[in-house]
Amino acid sequence: MAVWRIRMRNGSADDRTAEAWTRREVGIWYGGWSADDFERASGEPEPWDFLSRCDNHRKLFPWDVTRGYYQTTLRLASIPADDWVLVVAGQTLHLGRLETPLSSDPSHPLNHQGELFKVRRVGHQKRFPLAQLPEVYSLVPQAGRGNVFQFGDLAHLVSWLAEAETAPEVSQRLAELPLKEFIGALGPRGWESIAEAYLILEEQYVPVGLAVGGTLKTFDLMGRSLRDGARVVAQCKNTRAPSLVEPDFLESLRDSVGNVRAYYFAYGGCFEEPPGAKVVTGEDVVRWLEATELGQQYLSAIR
Repeated sequence: MAVWRIRMRNGSADDRTAEAWTRREVGIWYGGWSADDFERASGEPEPWDFLSRCDNHRKLFPWDVTRGYYQTTLRLASIPADDWVLVVAGQTLHLGRLETPLSSDPSHPLNHQGELFKVRRVGHQKRFPLAQLPEVYSLVPQAGRGNVFQFGDLAHLVSWLAEAETAPEVSQRLAELPLKEFIGALGPRGWESIAEAYLILEEQYVPVGLAVGGTLKTFDLMGRSLRDGARVVAQCKNTRAPSLVEPDFLESLRDSVGNVRAYYFAYGGCFEEPPGAKVVTGEDVVRWLEATELGQQYLSAIR
């Protein structure tokens, strides 16, 4: 069983997700060709070219159907009945199961300026308001970039939505995980968040205007310690296997001057201890959460 994220924005970038879901539908646009055209294209060596040549498409649009458009449609058409689809409407995650093959209708209300809405009907709908879920689920709306895709790092957490009927069931399941599994389930962004919390509590760390993760090439965290003014930098690796310390990280430490404290938050540990940096592993974080006063206070907050 898999969970597929569906995004529904038409050619004008209007989000039509809520309308489609209310109609118990999910779908895509990608041109004037129909679901029947798509079925006929499946026997062609380059089906996207076949769709580009369809009369319904060519008479309205000068642009060609791309291979990516075809493959996205194929993913939607191929989702089996026992998988789940997930959409985001407002501040709510919605899940359901697909009940019908891909279809289209020239009079469908979500057709857009000649582009036919290719749809599948949805049954067994259920909803999970984000405000009632653990905070980590707020990452779900921003995860991934495609219009039809399966989740990567968040797949484990999203699968719990498919298995549950209510938000409290999901919260309870997350709370009952063994601590190391709980940390692992939070994914890379969750690991970066834990690393920042560790530094805030242990180093009196304050950031210097840079967002957690993805802002800098070398460091995921950069700030100062209010305790003594030292510069505090860190890199975060969420891999389960031991990590190789990146050369750029070591080079930056060698070039650093003044009072600098560096951390390498490697969930699975490191092959070698990086000179000039303290390694903090997943097991170290578990011990910190269980055995220190500050760690226990933080654990009670995130659980």
